[in-house]
This record gives sequence, C-alpha cells and structure tokens, in this order.
Amino acid sequence: IINQKIKGDIRNNVNRIANCETNNIGKAVNASMKLISRIEALDRANLLSSLPEELEATARLRMEHRDLSLSQLAAISVPAISKSGLSHRLVKINEFAEELLKNK
Repeated sequence: IINQKIKGDIRNNVNRIANCETNNIGKAVNASMKLISRIEALDRANLLSSLPEELEATARLRMEHRDLSLSQLAAISVPAISKSGLSHRLVKINEFAEELLKNK
C-alpha cells in the first residue's frame, strides 16, 4: 500500500511539473506573438524608425528571430545585453507601440 501511495505521489508530481512547464511555454509564446504583432503594426505604419535606436535594433532582432527565447535573444544581441535588460527593452517597445499606434 505504501509503495502504491509513493508511486501515485510521484506520478502526481510529474504531472504537476509537466502542466506547469506547458503553461509557462504557452504564456511565453503568447507574449512573444503579441509583441511581434505590435512591432509589425509599427513597421506597417512606418513608425519603427521613430523608436530610440537601441529599441529599434531590439525590435528588428525580435522580428528576425521570432522563435528564440529571451535568453537566446539576449545572447545574440550586439552589444551584449542581459536577459533582464532585453526584457526591459521589449516592455518599452510594447509601451511605445501602444502610444504611437494610439496617436496615429
């Protein structure tokens, strides 16, 4: 009986971890797609170049490498930037996109 309980606990923990990982991946993909659609909207409206230089470069990098994670994107950034710094830039791009598209 104890062995069955241990097996059940292990199985439940594995399922919980797998579900958590799946949800995290889904959230990351949704956030990335939302940002990419905003960057595309800026590009279509010819407003991408109105971003500050480092934000424009980051936006173009995100568009060129849509499938990369933030860590991977930060690693290929020139000049080098931390994952946290890249995340901050992407938040700023999102804010600029909202503002510029609202005013256009």
